[in-house]
Amino acid sequence: MAWRNWRELPLGPPKQKALFTVLVMKAGMAVEREELVEAVWGSDAPRTADSSVHKYVAALRQTLEPGRRPRGDGSLLVSGAPSTYRLCLGDGVLDASLFARRVEHAQQLRAGGRLDRALRALAEAQRLWRGNAVGGAPGPVPQIWRASLEEHRVTAAELRIEILLMMGRNEDAVAELRILVGENPLREHLSELLMAALYGCARQAEALEVFLRVRRTLREELGVEPGSRLHRCYQQILRGELAPPDVVCAAHAGHVENVQSPSRSTADT
Repeated sequence: MAWRNWRELPLGPPKQKALFTVLVMKAGMAVEREELVEAVWGSDAPRTADSSVHKYVAALRQTLEPGRRPRGDGSLLVSGAPSTYRLCLGDGVLDASLFARRVEHAQQLRAGGRLDRALRALAEAQRLWRGNAVGGAPGPVPQIWRASLEEHRVTAAELRIEILLMMGRNEDAVAELRILVGENPLREHLSELLMAALYGCARQAEALEVFLRVRRTLREELGVEPGSRLHRCYQQILRGELAPPDVVCAAHAGHVENVQSPSRSTADT
């Protein structure tokens, strides 16, 4: 999605949205028409794809700069030779970049022990998300970016949960983790965090059941056993020896160090 003065801009039909998404992903870079065709249509591009690109670019220019004269030079979506297009966006315009910066700031705050401020930074990052990443645009490249952005969103959610556990807010963590684990049943670290949160609430039996459930799911869906971290967490809970949350989370800190570039852009892309 794209916004001007807090109003959503109409980006046209799905393929046009997909083309816009690719230009946003490569903002500031010249993108060849052939690359746009491949990104939006893949290997099944019709013969009319080139002309469709031209039509979509013209429509996007009118949407992005409604005051622009027909055939006049624009400042946002510009053409170059040979047959290239470039989307010119200023710093701080893409929500994807803003999200990454705020998550990185939250990581730094956590490392410095400023947990309350880290939670506020993550809340600011999460507010940038509206609906689905990349606005549901079709095409192979938008689909890849959508998956990447969603991965970063969940990773940031894990960071928030880890901070809650470090603050002793186990009940709050359990409530959020129930939803996250339901949405990501194969993501072992979320199940590990849920086990730790339940254990911190003196709900040992429920924590053990989480392990049994995720092991059953992994066997049925992927034909694999849980990883060593989840097994170790299970054994520690059985023995009543699970490490304090700050130790557990610090040991997994590397899992969240590489968050880069999600959600809405000028563009909720």
